[in-house]
Amino acid sequence: MECVGPRPSRNFNSHYLDDLRRGRELKSRGIHYVDVGTSGGVMGIERGYCLMIGGNAEIVEHLDPIFTALAPGPAQSSEDGPESNTREAESGYLHCGSQGAGHFVKMVHNGIEYGVMAAYTRHQRRAL
Repeated sequence: MECVGPRPSRNFNSHYLDDLRRGRELKSRGIHYVDVGTSGGVMGIERGYCLMIGGNAEIVEHLDPIFTALAPGPAQSSEDGPESNTREAESGYLHCGSQGAGHFVKMVHNGIEYGVMAAYTRHQRRAL
């Protein structure tokens, strides 16, 4: 049996196209696949973190008790983001769409975060 897991890499972020491939390979074996991008870093357990989930809506709904148990809950999740009317987002997780969407949203999140950090660095260099 060929492994459908992550390829050896120093990068711990999964690429959403890998999720699409894994989903196809596992579907042929009768296995449902969901991808979950996680944000919060090492401090996430104390400050709260976010689970960004991609997969079939029916399967994600079936797994909701697991995501509810894993997510930090409303008391831990950040209140800095946009207003949300969904219980999931308020609890620290969100179904983002079909397979690959969780890691796609995480990729966009990283791009924004790295862009902001680069802007801070440029500003600090100019201030010196």
